[in-house]
Amino acid sequence: MLTLGDTALAVALPSLGRDLRLGLSALEWVVNSYTLALSVFLLAGGWLTDRLGGRRVFLLGTTLFIGASLVSGLAQSGWLLLAGRTLQGMAGALVLPATLALVAATFRTGGRGFALGIWSGAGAAALAVGPLVGALVTERLGWAWIFLLNVPLGVAGLLAARAALPQSGERRASGVDLAGLAASAAAVFAVGFALTEAGRYGWASPVVLGGLAVGAAAFTVFVRVELKQAAPLVDLRRFTTRAVSGANGVMLLSTAVMCSVLFFVSLYLQTARGYSPLGTGAAFLPMTILILVVAPLAGRLADRLGSRMPATVGMLLIAIGLLLLSEFGLHGGLGGLLSSLAVVGLGIGLVTTPVTAAALGDVPEHEAGVAAGVLNTSRMVGLTLGIALMGAIVAARWPGGFAVAPARPGALAGGLSLAFRINAGIALATAAVAAATLAGTKPRRAARLGRRDGRSSTVAPVKR
Repeated sequence: MLTLGDTALAVALPSLGRDLRLGLSALEWVVNSYTLALSVFLLAGGWLTDRLGGRRVFLLGTTLFIGASLVSGLAQSGWLLLAGRTLQGMAGALVLPATLALVAATFRTGGRGFALGIWSGAGAAALAVGPLVGALVTERLGWAWIFLLNVPLGVAGLLAARAALPQSGERRASGVDLAGLAASAAAVFAVGFALTEAGRYGWASPVVLGGLAVGAAAFTVFVRVELKQAAPLVDLRRFTTRAVSGANGVMLLSTAVMCSVLFFVSLYLQTARGYSPLGTGAAFLPMTILILVVAPLAGRLADRLGSRMPATVGMLLIAIGLLLLSEFGLHGGLGGLLSSLAVVGLGIGLVTTPVTAAALGDVPEHEAGVAAGVLNTSRMVGLTLGIALMGAIVAARWPGGFAVAPARPGALAGGLSLAFRINAGIALATAAVAAATLAGTKPRRAARLGRRDGRSSTVAPVKR
């Protein structure tokens, strides 16, 4: 549900914008109101998962997501739609850490990378069908049904969870780190708001600079609070481990690079190239199928060789795909577009699972929810950053959006080409970070030898 709705919405944005008379900045908020709320509450969702158990939090979050989807689907104004999207993000902040923590806790003694690959592949499956579903629903029923379809999907998810997920056991009892929760939420919101509004006010505006300053101050308070807490929300000592801090950094930067492809290429194909929503969805299918196939294989590769090699190669492929997209995909025929997107999809499939496995590392079971929340916060901040950077470049060439006048294909393609080249440079830098920080084969081989010799390991057996 979390992935299908967003990818389907990417295809429906032009229709939604025309019906509700929303400009480019407002459409970015339709996407970012969800991701910003998701980012702000992810640590709280992770904390609840560690205290209440993954099953309970998953059921609660899914129920709230169904209600928020009804609000979004029935909205007749931009403000009501934004309210529904915000509620969806808050509900998703409960679901995401719960699912990831459940998978990580179940596969603690072996096969975690492959299991996380299946977890990533489940999201990639929705990514693969999302644009097509969005196109079909938009053309036949209208964009509102992209949200309303979450109601039967959500009910099915609740029934499946009650039947399949194990009951949550006793969890660790501790006080609530309210100061840490408040400081982290303030930091993520301030930074996310500043990035979202950068396209409207300019990167040097008081709104943007003030938001970034408030975010930096709140983050400083968060660090000071966590270092003094006896039972902190986030154990910051884990970030002294190069692999954990590097994995979260790679996740943030890689998501910033990846996320803009669906959003802006979808707008380009429909507004400048005259593609229908269905044709736009079909154009993304080779890329997303590759993600679906490669993600579990990358997880198995990470189990055997460590996370460094697949993540580094994946980021290099993303950089190559973005360069191809800027030179041939936007200016050539359909073949150039599909091949460029396919290279990007192959890179994404190689990166996501190994980085997820590295970020969770040897996190104890009772801290898996917060660790998952931290990782997904990095992902959501990266998504907001990526859309903000792309939006600023595109808006300079296309200030009015299609709410004012049809796009000029040359100007829009020129802005996107420049943005994709910049993103390719970021992808190359991210590949260097992955190569320098993520673990290779040696740490994993040592861990296996330790288990064979009967020595203790930091990987605890799962309690059933």
